[in-house]
Amino acid sequence: MAPEHPLAAAPDGLTNEQLCLHRAIVISDSARFCHPLQTNLMEEQAQIRVDDFHSKVMLLRAGMGCGFLPRHIASPWLATGELVEKTVISFRQKRRGLYGMAQ
Repeated sequence: MAPEHPLAAAPDGLTNEQLCLHRAIVISDSARFCHPLQTNLMEEQAQIRVDDFHSKVMLLRAGMGCGFLPRHIASPWLATGELVEKTVISFRQKRRGLYGMAQ
């Protein structure tokens, strides 16, 4: 997230409750012939959906929301201070798909 984002000033160990108060910037699953995955998304959290990492990084840097990035993608902006890294606890919500398999 951007250093100006409200969660950037919060103590590390962000919770689901804190995250749900802010928009998530997420990449839409491009699946066409099966159910799209919804990994790490909370239904009660507002979302902005984008098509790629470039768009996601641009919105995160602009302070439009929060989200998860692979370290190799976030590293350049973490190094310059344009993004900040926060520790998050209990963010994953496991859901059951068809046949009881976790998605």
